[in-house]
Amino acid sequence: MLRPTLSLIAITFVVLCCRLVPAQSGQISAGGFSFSDELGGFRLISVSGSGTTTEPFVIVEEIFDNLPAVLVIRRQTGFEKLPSWKPGAGSKLIYVKKIIRNLTNRGWTGFDLELRQLLDEPSRYEDGLSFNQVTRKETDVTSDKFADHRRRFEPRDSIRFEKGHVDTGAQLTLRLPISDTTPVGKFYLMQEPIYLSVASNKAIDLMVPVSAPGAAELRGGEAPSHR
Repeated sequence: MLRPTLSLIAITFVVLCCRLVPAQSGQISAGGFSFSDELGGFRLISVSGSGTTTEPFVIVEEIFDNLPAVLVIRRQTGFEKLPSWKPGAGSKLIYVKKIIRNLTNRGWTGFDLELRQLLDEPSRYEDGLSFNQVTRKETDVTSDKFADHRRRFEPRDSIRFEKGHVDTGAQLTLRLPISDTTPVGKFYLMQEPIYLSVASNKAIDLMVPVSAPGAAELRGGEAPSHR
């Protein structure tokens, strides 16, 4: 009876390890775009929708690591021919609903998002990439866990969600628009939870390494302005 027992323990151990080890990076296509977690720090679970106001991209993720979670977004060939991609004003605007599960070992007291055309440089005015800088409708940006948000359009395109809390194991839902008036083949959505320092009782950005681009500003600098 000893061998079957040991075999059962071994099988159980393997199953548990498989659940704890993050899945390999994946790329999921939807609505003329592809989305990838190839840079690590989180797991991309699913993507659906077409990016319109009535059918936004629904992106489901799990953040499990104390590293910046960077979502890589690519345009697929022929995206401009899609029915939802109409010519004229607003044709380069997509709507996103993000569902993020906190699998880190700390609760979040805020959440930062930043758009970048180049991974190691903040977005510039001339790149046309923003969280809908043209109309700036506050109702386009919402959260189920944070009561307020602040948007900055220059010198970087970012949103800071605040006045709330996301416990470990809990789920966060964010809604936001992304506009790009000069489309390129690839851009990045930087995702950085803000943690509460037990010692100082102040929110700190533990997700941003000291060597990361813009780390000094995010750790101790000015927060994104509301307009």
